[in-house]
Amino acid sequence: MEIDASLATVISQTYDDVVAAGTEGDWATFVGGLAERAETAGIPPETVAAFVEGLENNNSNPMNFIVAMCAVDEPHADGVREVDEHAWNGFLAECGPLWDGQESSWVQFREWFLYEAGQRAVATAAGEFIGYVESQGDKAAAFAQYGIAVARGGDGAEAPVEAPAAGPTGFPAVQPGDSGEWVRYLDDMLKSKGF
Repeated sequence: MEIDASLATVISQTYDDVVAAGTEGDWATFVGGLAERAETAGIPPETVAAFVEGLENNNSNPMNFIVAMCAVDEPHADGVREVDEHAWNGFLAECGPLWDGQESSWVQFREWFLYEAGQRAVATAAGEFIGYVESQGDKAAAFAQYGIAVARGGDGAEAPVEAPAAGPTGFPAVQPGDSGEWVRYLDDMLKSKGF
């Protein structure tokens, strides 16, 4: 799902509105506000509808995607969110190779990747990267464009050497107050790695 700059700006502004109103967890409120702001900005309603439908179809909790995309990166006085290129490149190099290249694990990987990006203050860049990857026909090839080798998902192509499996200490600690979704993800990830 590719997000152009004008839609990204409207998404960010709508998120700021729902946070200010104290309704940041309410998807329906966000969607309504997004439609209103997009109309004012001259963004076609079908563009907004396609964005909302894509999030709803590909995320178990679409509001988590919006939070990861908008909540951590603070805008500058001019309203532009700045990306720390060093932090983003380090995050991508560390976390990108953790996808196993299987389409069946993509949604789980994407949700974790965006959550983790939010924790490391690179949520905007991560959201743009995921949007780009999902707009490509071959996700593994899109990763390769960024120097990230992932398995090719059983398509018969020669698979690159996989990164060593992370041990239980390779994942961030779960803190009191972390959501049940994050805990479930860690459990699933650890089980998939044989722990």
